[in-house]
Amino acid sequence: MNCRYFKPGSTECMTISTTEYIYPNTCNNITCSYGTAIDRVTTYTVTDTNGPLLQNTITQQISTKKCLLGSIHACGVIGICWCDPDGWSTSMCYNHTSGGEGQLTLKCTTHVQNVEKLATIAAIPSDVHPNRMIYSVNEGRRFGPLICNASCGPPCTFRWVGPTSIINSSELFINSASRTDNGTYICEATNTIGTTVANITIIIHYGPDKVILSPNKTSFVLNEGSDVPSIECKADCQPGCSLTWIKPNGQEELTNVLILNNIKRNQTGTYTCNASNVIGNMVSAGVTINLIGMY
Repeated sequence: MNCRYFKPGSTECMTISTTEYIYPNTCNNITCSYGTAIDRVTTYTVTDTNGPLLQNTITQQISTKKCLLGSIHACGVIGICWCDPDGWSTSMCYNHTSGGEGQLTLKCTTHVQNVEKLATIAAIPSDVHPNRMIYSVNEGRRFGPLICNASCGPPCTFRWVGPTSIINSSELFINSASRTDNGTYICEATNTIGTTVANITIIIHYGPDKVILSPNKTSFVLNEGSDVPSIECKADCQPGCSLTWIKPNGQEELTNVLILNNIKRNQTGTYTCNASNVIGNMVSAGVTINLIGMY
């Protein structure tokens, strides 16, 4: 404790106290406590990086039980300042209305001493991250843990809100990724002031597990020169599959629709569709084209 002598045989040992956080638009008590009980004038000052936000004095006269804001307003009437009746402390209500983040400097000053204390402005969480990120995960693989962080004062609690679940933790972890895990995940950082969110996207990559043909018909018997009904090939893939028709002679055509017009004898045989992406591939059931009279 920093003590200074203000007259022979006496010592003024003043301290300043308040809550750890200064909350906006509410009464934040700042208390100056003294090592001696005497009549005194105490100046309360609150400053930020731009300069003073508050500067008021409390005048206390113990013998007359006066406790005044400045030298006029009775603290007991206006309700924003207080004095210990025995003279050991005074208090000031500070209402922070200028917003912002960071720290404030609180100061108590008498004619013999001044003391300072730093206090943090209570603010809604900021800088929540990761934010607007995209992550790709192969089906069946592990993802995470991914940690959600934020700048918080007062401290934050965290939770992840996903497509199918809520995780009451700052850690997002998927043990075995499935297609239902695909989507947007929101991290919520919450403290006593409010909630701020960030979001990420998880894309589950998977290969085809079946190839669908439409119409779902495995053989056609036609007259030569006829048109074969168009056959569309589809597959559910992430990322999307390349679709290739493989002809009876082994030639390949990169298309999802097989079109055979004016069918010739050398075009008969079995056609298959191959669906493939970076994860895997699958081949459809065969579609056999025959001409009437070929048997």
